[in-house]
Amino acid sequence: MKHAAHYEIILPYLKRVKNPHDRETPYGAPFLTLGWKSPIKWRQSVESMAYYFRREMHFDFPPYTATETDFSTDLHRDRVLVLYKTAILDDFVKVYYFIGAIGVRWREWTDAVPS
Repeated sequence: MKHAAHYEIILPYLKRVKNPHDRETPYGAPFLTLGWKSPIKWRQSVESMAYYFRREMHFDFPPYTATETDFSTDLHRDRVLVLYKTAILDDFVKVYYFIGAIGVRWREWTDAVPS
């Protein structure tokens, strides 16, 4: 009998810090918006999830990396919508768990306006 491989998924605590892309998130939305100016620790956490996704879906490469900020392309226009849970640690520090992510890529179309 063949057994399925078991994988560990680690969701780190992330401190709430200033995120310049907060103004892009509609009030009351159940997600955070991450972009090229977002805290590196947050982007690295999303990159970890991208590697989990790559492993589970048997992709050749992860769909996101924390260093996607190349200004010679439109990567700085891309956004990640992060699903999260909040928690309060013992020392009353508010933290986030990132539990999912949705990549939104900028595209230049030949028959429509860029979006």
